[in-house]
Amino acid sequence: MKQILFNKKLNNKGSSLMFVLIAIAFVSILTAVIISAATTNYRLKVMNNRTQKTFYSAEIALGEVYAGFGKTSCDTLEEEYLNIAKNLTTQIYIDGEYFAVNIDNAAANKELKRNFFASMYAKLAGVGVDTNAVLSQYLTDPAGASVIDHGAILYENSDTNAYLIIPDVVISYKEGDNDYFSTVAVDVHVRYPAEEIDFISNTKSNLQTFLEYSIIAMDGVKVGDGAGSGSHGSIAGGVYAGDNGINIDANSSLMLGDVGEHKSQIVTPGNLNVYGALEFKNGDLWCKNINVGSESNHNITATFNNDTRLYVSDDLNIQGNGCSVSLGSEYVGYGSSGTVSGGSSSAIIINGRDSSFSATNLSKFVLAGRAYINFDSDTATNYMTADSLGIKGIQKIYLVPLAYMKQSPGYTMTVTNPTTDMDSVEVDLTGFFGYELLDSENPYVINKIEDVYYYYLNFKDKEAQRKYVKCIINETYFNTAIVNKGVNFVTDRNDLKKYITDSMEQFTINGIIEVDFAANAKFYTQGNLYEVTGGAMGSAENSDEITNIDMWCMDKNNRFSILKSYLYDVGRNNGSDIAYASMPGSFYIFGHQYSTTNVGDISAYERILDIAALEKRTDNYIDLRADGTVSAVIVNGTYTVPDGVTGGVIVAYNEDIIVRNSFEGLILTNGTVTTITDSGELITDGVRDVASRILDEDLTLSQYFYAYQMQTSDSRFTSEVDVEDVLTFENWRKNYAD
Repeated sequence: MKQILFNKKLNNKGSSLMFVLIAIAFVSILTAVIISAATTNYRLKVMNNRTQKTFYSAEIALGEVYAGFGKTSCDTLEEEYLNIAKNLTTQIYIDGEYFAVNIDNAAANKELKRNFFASMYAKLAGVGVDTNAVLSQYLTDPAGASVIDHGAILYENSDTNAYLIIPDVVISYKEGDNDYFSTVAVDVHVRYPAEEIDFISNTKSNLQTFLEYSIIAMDGVKVGDGAGSGSHGSIAGGVYAGDNGINIDANSSLMLGDVGEHKSQIVTPGNLNVYGALEFKNGDLWCKNINVGSESNHNITATFNNDTRLYVSDDLNIQGNGCSVSLGSEYVGYGSSGTVSGGSSSAIIINGRDSSFSATNLSKFVLAGRAYINFDSDTATNYMTADSLGIKGIQKIYLVPLAYMKQSPGYTMTVTNPTTDMDSVEVDLTGFFGYELLDSENPYVINKIEDVYYYYLNFKDKEAQRKYVKCIINETYFNTAIVNKGVNFVTDRNDLKKYITDSMEQFTINGIIEVDFAANAKFYTQGNLYEVTGGAMGSAENSDEITNIDMWCMDKNNRFSILKSYLYDVGRNNGSDIAYASMPGSFYIFGHQYSTTNVGDISAYERILDIAALEKRTDNYIDLRADGTVSAVIVNGTYTVPDGVTGGVIVAYNEDIIVRNSFEGLILTNGTVTTITDSGELITDGVRDVASRILDEDLTLSQYFYAYQMQTSDSRFTSEVDVEDVLTFENWRKNYAD
């Protein structure tokens, strides 16, 4: 039997292995837990980073909407301000007449507030407008950012309560193709500035009509260098040119007038001389004469488009051969002196051959005068014709016909008219068909030009003279208008009519004769109008639109006197054509009263600028700005606008200005402005923007303008309005959801 020894050492190798396995298993589990936690933490950090990125991107997008929509809000306020500022008057009825009176600043602000909210609502929520799309247009990353939702728009627009609120505007930003996105929501509040906008300040001059002009040149405007090298450009703002007028050189071209609603006012007490090409797009032209071409300057084109009104105190002269003139919607020749010496007698004079004249676009046509034959002689009195449309050659019908002139006893020389020997001729007009239309005591007059004597028919009055011409043209009229026709009336009329038809042939161009008028135009002329359409000759008859031509023309004269001095047509918004015929003691411009005393004695240049202050300057002030604009006062030396200057305000005293490139702003001088530009170059007023901004900013320059010397006001200007004054984003929240 074996003995069991209790003190024998035991074997523990198996248990150690178990402990090792248990420890390894524990470490593995712990490692898995740590790795899982780390992975989860990593994923959470990635998600957080992408969420933060999308959130910041959404916040940036919100800033873009605020900046973009804020600019739109400020621009809208400025647009509506200008619409009201251009006409701060209303009509009131006093003692049987309408007068323009000013709207005060409070009333103007009420109107601006209403118009501003109405315009903003139309842009945001008008018919067919997608508000989300309107706000989204300001986003620079439309693939990632978008305005996705908004609440019901709150809007009211009245004098007592006006607001526009778009609540719960949600901007979302999604990152690429991932599903990570964030949203930011705000309430959009459109506001009107707390302080009133300044329209009318009682402590400053409000005569700022010059801001509607791009050029004011008291010695005139020249297009081209005078050497025929050519200048081709446009002037899109108002133009005032002094007594020397506007001159377009040969080989040069000029386009006047803006495209769109802003119309140009072109004013000169001198002439518009077109020796190149002219197109006037829209607006009003006031001048003394329009001269197209000359004896040495032919094939000239002057086109006045449909939306143009021409006010001419004297004549439209077509002097060159091969010229073409087309009139616009209104032509008013208001010189009505009716005499051949002193004053103006408005007519259209065509002395050039192979030319065309068209007035088929006219709705109103007024020629208050008649053409006269200018003998340019100290010994002869000019001869007034019966024609408001005077054509070279037709004047022969006013000469005494040779059939009624015979040799005096004892003379053998051939009878002619004119003649070099007055004693050799005897005149007897008793058998002439138009004898009953002549002055019974003096049926003819004699004009001596140097050593030549011209015999002209002398009519009893201007109506008889007009009747005489119509008798030549129209046989039916002749048969009813003349009682004692004379035995040779057929020969008389045929010979006289041949003078007219031969003269009209000078308009034959490619077999077509062009001297025509609109069929439905309203006419008033003191004399006859010759018309050729389809080869048939006739005369255009007057409508009975103007009953008192003298008062009507006086209205235009008085309006022009005010316009030349104040650069504003006081009658342009007045329905009456005789509102200023009597030249009242005062008138209104933008709601402010001005006196008509000494209107003609003060030039526009003197009304705008403090001449005494300018005369004290001894040096030039020129501020060239980084934005391409210039502020300048030039007192010594002709100034050529530098090539790099795109706009600004230039004032010159006793000096000339030369412009070679596009320029936006105002050029004002008592000298000459010359444009020498390439095709397409443009001079424009920028519809007040550039000039008014610079004058608001530049105290060195603006001190010479009366309108800015007393500029103090408790109100604000639109240029001082900030975005936060008209737009706020309120109640901001992150990751908003309904």
